[in-house]
Amino acid sequence: MNMKPLVTVMIATKDRHEDLAMTVQDLTRQDYPRLEMVVIDDGSTPAIESIVKEAWPDARIIRHDTNCGQNVRRNEGFRLAKGKYILCLDDDCSPLFADAISTSVGYLEANLNCAGISYFVWNGREVPEVLGNTALSPGNCPSYPAGAS
Repeated sequence: MNMKPLVTVMIATKDRHEDLAMTVQDLTRQDYPRLEMVVIDDGSTPAIESIVKEAWPDARIIRHDTNCGQNVRRNEGFRLAKGKYILCLDDDCSPLFADAISTSVGYLEANLNCAGISYFVWNGREVPEVLGNTALSPGNCPSYPAGAS
């Protein structure tokens, strides 16, 4: 049986409960079948566990009482990730298209010399009908799934 590789979706967050809830909910629409969710809480008040678990019951949530910053928490997330590939997201953005992760994994698996993929994620709730020049569209920013060893 040829099983698809696991992809870890890793989000580091602090005190952005509403944004995080929308991002995790948006991620449930991805069509890729093997996703691991890891959320690092960098001292949110109140804690974010119930928000994440409502949309993603088997998410791994690591809670810290003290703030160490996004870089420290992302590095922690990379160490905890079990996936062959890692999608590192901010707590206020998610892939624009439902097939973004499956398309990315397909490309990475077919192009073993590729170390990462950049694609557009959307910050915010309303996606414009025509994205136009995405470099000039506010709210679009690249996000990078990267290979893990």
